[in-house]
Amino acid sequence: MVRWNDVREGWLAAEGVVRDSAPPPATSVKQMRRLSLFRTTAPLTVTGYRGAGKSTLYDALEGRVSLGYRPPGKSLGAETHRTVFKTGRKKIRAESWVLPGQPGEERNEALGRVMGDGNYPVGVVHAVSWGYNSVRADELPHLEDRLIADGRPRTIASVRDLNLKEELQDFKDISRRLVRAWSRRDKVWLIIVVTKSDLFWDDRRKAMEYYLPGEGAGSAFSRHLDDFADTLGDALERVLILPFSCFPEPYKIFHDEAPSQFVNREQDALFNNFLSVMGKVL
Repeated sequence: MVRWNDVREGWLAAEGVVRDSAPPPATSVKQMRRLSLFRTTAPLTVTGYRGAGKSTLYDALEGRVSLGYRPPGKSLGAETHRTVFKTGRKKIRAESWVLPGQPGEERNEALGRVMGDGNYPVGVVHAVSWGYNSVRADELPHLEDRLIADGRPRTIASVRDLNLKEELQDFKDISRRLVRAWSRRDKVWLIIVVTKSDLFWDDRRKAMEYYLPGEGAGSAFSRHLDDFADTLGDALERVLILPFSCFPEPYKIFHDEAPSQFVNREQDALFNNFLSVMGKVL
């Protein structure tokens, strides 16, 4: 059974890494050669609602996020990667799927391939962003119509409220599929990565309390996560909830803006912490 106090300690440890500066990660990551004859042994999946930064996260893992990097736009389908994670003397060759976050045929097809017909990932990295999901230009008119219909102003706070509701529905869908895929399995794990933490680092504890089950009423997200873990029981070997940032930039929507609160040192510390955690769970 998941012990939420331990999950809380994992979050606080990540905060400590930022405060004290992260040591070099014990885990290295690189792409497998295109014609490599080695077989992958660890199917992994990256999920999350649209605009949470899933593709950017995996680009960072494979060393593609650097000066001049531009985050990719809408994912037209599932991204597949063959990646080598090396920690100490252990080397794990993983086939990783980064799934589209926006509802549609591509997403449903990809989810069916990785979580249906007896297929299942041994681990899932689920990206959330505390409402700071990116919104593409072609989505703005629809978003504006929704805000007007609800009588809400065109502000970051209003957009975040909508994003959090849709993020929760996305996680409910993913968790239902995982319960079916992980039934009669064991030693599976889930990492919830709270991306774009540079935008709300001063309020990071509020974000932690939103996602982390514990004492008190909690949020709808934390209550659902608690139910999900209870349903899987001992099959779910580990759950972690971690703050994360790999490409700090301001969040701009309509005429409102939230600046990044990071410089490179904090971003690098959270990234290194995530790599270290991945090396331990794989």
